[in-house]
Amino acid sequence: PGSEAGRASLARSAGVCPARMLLARLKASAKASKSPRASALTLRKACARANMSCTLLNGRGSTLKTAVVSSAPMPLVPMRVLLDHAAEHEYGVAAFNVNNMEQIQAIMEAARETQSPVIIQASRGARSYSNDRFLYHLMLAAAELYPEIPVALHQDHGNSPETCKSAIEMGFTSVMMDGSLMPDGKTPSTFEFNVGTTRKVVEMAHERGVTVEGELGVLGGIEDGHGAGVDGLSHVTDPDQAVEFVEQTGVDALALAIGTSHGAYKFTKKPDGSVLKMDILIEIHKRLPKTHLVMHGSSSVPKELQDIINKYGGTLKPTWGVPVEEIQLGIK
Repeated sequence: PGSEAGRASLARSAGVCPARMLLARLKASAKASKSPRASALTLRKACARANMSCTLLNGRGSTLKTAVVSSAPMPLVPMRVLLDHAAEHEYGVAAFNVNNMEQIQAIMEAARETQSPVIIQASRGARSYSNDRFLYHLMLAAAELYPEIPVALHQDHGNSPETCKSAIEMGFTSVMMDGSLMPDGKTPSTFEFNVGTTRKVVEMAHERGVTVEGELGVLGGIEDGHGAGVDGLSHVTDPDQAVEFVEQTGVDALALAIGTSHGAYKFTKKPDGSVLKMDILIEIHKRLPKTHLVMHGSSSVPKELQDIINKYGGTLKPTWGVPVEEIQLGIK
């Protein structure tokens, strides 16, 4: 890993490398661990020490250009760095949506308690509610107060290249271009529209060392006004299209539609293979082993928490989320 050949190999495996030295340091010093606990500190130290003179790469490992991003330590980490490390050490990285300071504090406290890297993400609605500058500086404060925790700031469900561009200019280290829907955030798009729009964002983001997540298929439910409001099985991701989509766009991560839905009401019974298509996720992973896969709408809805909510005045109807064992299967 300390050789030029080793660094180049690591850069190729990352696709978009925020710093060649960072990944070389990770490979050389990270302990082989199947838990984020033993390696989160190593990851964060490497991120903090890296010289941010970056070699930016396309999806085939060819150098696009070299640019100096910053001479100072980077407080927020590109999501690709977190996902590459997680894949190498066989754990998943949780992504949490936030709207205010208290939510960020709670997430960072949990990350510290478990010594886990974390993705904190904001929807368009959250950015509007909290105001971009407030939200961004809250995240800088989180990185300063929890220096041992690797954290990425992610734009969730960007509806257009303009939304993603504004997030990149604000300082987000990762963006999602959700081209599965039209810019209204409600109408399912075509495959061709999705590819063209997502590729435009990838080209723009990769020049800045920013990670890009795409989406293929349409998730169920609605989140912050974004979503087609369809059943989770209405537009399931096609494995053949998934390969074509990644090849044509060069995304770092791909969100799949496999039956999950946004919101509390995901399933009316404990999900099985008839409503949660884990077999599709497994098939896509076999075809795209080097592409990170994302499960949106995959939170659990534990009955004990439903009971507490209803005890104190809530009116949650019986509902089931994604079982922890299925989340663990997805990580594997």
